[in-house]
Amino acid sequence: MQVAHPGRKRRWAIRISACALTLLAVWLLRHPLLSAVGDFLIQEDALARADAIIVLGGAPTERGPVGAQLLREGWAPLMICTGERVNEVLALHGITRTEAALSLDAARLDSADVRKAQLLEVGTSTQEEAEAVRDFAVENSFERIIIVTTEFHTRRAGRVFRKALEPAGIAVIMRAAPGTDYMAERWWATEAGLIMVNNEWMKTLYYAVKH
Repeated sequence: MQVAHPGRKRRWAIRISACALTLLAVWLLRHPLLSAVGDFLIQEDALARADAIIVLGGAPTERGPVGAQLLREGWAPLMICTGERVNEVLALHGITRTEAALSLDAARLDSADVRKAQLLEVGTSTQEEAEAVRDFAVENSFERIIIVTTEFHTRRAGRVFRKALEPAGIAVIMRAAPGTDYMAERWWATEAGLIMVNNEWMKTLYYAVKH
């Protein structure tokens, strides 16, 4: 019968203790760690006067009101809502409203002056929207634009838009719209927050490889 060597037992005891302490530390620090995972995705810039406010498609009730507020405060003379996708739920009821149109609807409900707004119903992805906005900005001789999107989307969107627009001499300012279904400081506490952060990390990694 083979007897375990005392030194081997000690090594295993040390390994098990180290694993247990690591798991305990992760558990005790779970809130700061989870906060850091979400905070990394948020990258907002200081405001400055611009030629246009661009409200990206998707999450119209989050992004539209922020665009409306910036327009009211006079940060730009024009607001442009992007996105060509049609909301599937509304389409079931015969309402074919694009993401751009829904963002403008939400902005209008928040007292946006629609005379200073227009639709750019183009783009089914952040990359496509960036290319469409670049072409529109160049055509209209814009020098600086403000991009409004959901807070956890700001870092990735900022990277995509700067890569598309800065070579054309157009500065980009990112502004974050707070989520309505979760709190950024406790995103892991709701299903909507978990889905949002998980999806955004996957897209961030995808864009890092593809673009």
